[in-house]
Amino acid sequence: MPPFNDFTFRIIGAAFRVHNTLGPGFYEHIYETILPGHQAQLRAYLRACGRETGLVLNFGPVRVGVKLVVETRVKRGTG
Repeated sequence: MPPFNDFTFRIIGAAFRVHNTLGPGFYEHIYETILPGHQAQLRAYLRACGRETGLVLNFGPVRVGVKLVVETRVKRGTG
């Protein structure tokens, strides 16, 4: 599956609609920053599921943070 496809854009669009409707998440600093540990955790989940791409979404106080994570070590045909 290519990293950016229609489904990926639909998920990101839905995240922006949720943020615009409900407002931001928590204001604490931890919720404002997508940390490398979050990306590493998603990579582990992707490997475990046999998936190649995932999104880390952060509903911060100003805008939605989006980080696309691509795990290239996934064996094709396992998921």
